[in-house]
Amino acid sequence: MQFPSKRKRKTRPGENAFPKGRALAHFKSLASTLVFVWLFTNHVAQAMIVPTESMLPTILVGDHFFLDKVAFSGKHSRSLQKILPERSVRRGDLIVFWSRTTGSEAGGSA
Repeated sequence: MQFPSKRKRKTRPGENAFPKGRALAHFKSLASTLVFVWLFTNHVAQAMIVPTESMLPTILVGDHFFLDKVAFSGKHSRSLQKILPERSVRRGDLIVFWSRTTGSEAGGSA
């Protein structure tokens, strides 16, 4: 079974091999991907790596985990708090917070 081959169109002198419409489509795709990643990591979930030995022997340095930023809706607006699931902190939960002194993320276990 043979598939029809698609011939590449040769560019003429003075013609751009990468048309503006194609460049714009690539730019839109890249921009929408960056916006999605920024929104997701800042508002929904974020991948983290344990930086210190503060939670040994349960969690080791270098362990990877995902932070769920929606589970506890304390910092969200009241309109969002009504539709987000309500849950209290339970034993075994990892709590991540921003350190006011260093400005970086720190964590602890409940």
